Amino acid sequence: MDDDIPEEVLIKLQKYWSAFFYGMEVKIIDKRIDIPSLVEDLGISWRIRKDTGKIQYLATDLLDLLMNEYLAKDAYWVIGIINKDLYPKPSWTFVFGCSRIKRRTGVFSFARYIKLIHDPNFEKSIQSNVDATSQR
Repeated sequence: MDDDIPEEVLIKLQKYWSAFFYGMEVKIIDKRIDIPSLVEDLGISWRIRKDTGKIQYLATDLLDLLMNEYLAKDAYWVIGIINKDLYPKPSWTFVFGCSRIKRRTGVFSFARYIKLIHDPNFEKSIQSNVDATSQR
């Protein structure tokens, strides 16, 4: 979903989700979205955190975008991955992600994790989860 997510991260996630949703085909749809342009075009809400000075996007607006524009009729679910902070409502400081299970959509932020992804232990952790889940 976001330009800032490295391709190798998407590949790792695909491996993990393939193991987690064993027997289902997991596709990474390379539809990178220029979210700042959508702020004006689609009314995606955002704010600047006063304590960090970093931009945050309203997660529920991104869920609506995913459901209306990217959820295929034959898809089990669609998840957007972003490297910016999210917030679910104005009173919250941030959220790692959120979903609408009945609408088969979710959005997850790597903004607070991206440094971990480049850690060699991250790959080992993902691989051990894939191995354990694949043995079902």
